[in-house]
Amino acid sequence: MALDRFVIPPAALLAKPFFQDLPAWRIVEEVRAWVRDGNPTFTWYGHSHTMPRQGEPVDYIGDFKLPKGSEAPCPCCTPETPKFNLGLVAWFPESKLVRLMGRHCFRRLNPKGHETAYRNLRDRQKGRATLDYLLNNLPKRSQAQAAIERALPIAQHLDDLQDILGYKLRAVLRINLWQVLRDGLKVATGIANKQFLTDYANVEGLRLIDPARKKIRASLETAARGLADLDIPTDLSLASEAERSVLARKYGRALSIARDAFSEIEQCKLFLSVQNTATIRAWGALPEATVRLYIRRKGRSLMIGETEEEARNIALDAAIDSPMPQLPEISRCQGHGVHITKASAISWTHQL
Repeated sequence: MALDRFVIPPAALLAKPFFQDLPAWRIVEEVRAWVRDGNPTFTWYGHSHTMPRQGEPVDYIGDFKLPKGSEAPCPCCTPETPKFNLGLVAWFPESKLVRLMGRHCFRRLNPKGHETAYRNLRDRQKGRATLDYLLNNLPKRSQAQAAIERALPIAQHLDDLQDILGYKLRAVLRINLWQVLRDGLKVATGIANKQFLTDYANVEGLRLIDPARKKIRASLETAARGLADLDIPTDLSLASEAERSVLARKYGRALSIARDAFSEIEQCKLFLSVQNTATIRAWGALPEATVRLYIRRKGRSLMIGETEEEARNIALDAAIDSPMPQLPEISRCQGHGVHITKASAISWTHQL
């Protein structure tokens, strides 16, 4: 509710030196809950609705937002009239006071202190985001490790097939499968000497036979080592921000490598589907096809050659039909709005 002038109760005008040390994040949460319920900022029990001294040092603990259409008076500049909707919980270490004030209102009283306080606030928010990320996601490490372990046989067989359908197929049957299929399936059309190629169909899962593809198993093993080698403190809440940042970066990188490898597996498996091989086979039988090619997937067998009579059998491992394990979903934390107590941090880290 916007007013031309607020009636400030005498209790709000008293200095409340309750905060000897930098207030914990729970103070910001309390303020957010207080104003969210429609209470005026100047009635919060810890707020001192007094003017700070010129040049007095300040530290910003966190921000808050009033309900839509609401404004609050600022003790720095407009103590009785509406001024701001977006505010800061500000701590003044010399006087041990907390003031709820506009985001930029203190700048004219102490420009350098204002900028320093903002930098400190951003650093703390980043630190909270990192801690929250780790506490929410590190307990999923064992699930990720188990998923990678189950995916290794699938990756190994696909890597073997990359070689079998690559240089080994060229050596035995003189068929360069990658060269034939990499640009899709083409057919020759036209008359007499005016022939040109047109598209017949696309081929799925070409990553399987791409000779430049890196081995998937090697990527999974890199991810597995990354997860196994994490140096996790006994109590994350006591670790330095630098330590937590390094840990979060290494953990995120290992999971990213694993996700890329899992995506590669899914793409490669598409090549071996009955539907995909049937499309290639139908194309290879056409007189207008650029090459003669026969390929059929039946059960755990992949038959391939220029014709059905000349086709060789390539045995497929049972792993190829195994359901893909699932990597855990990783939550992305924003930092503000996060409250981590020492007790909750210990309870999480002891599960790792």
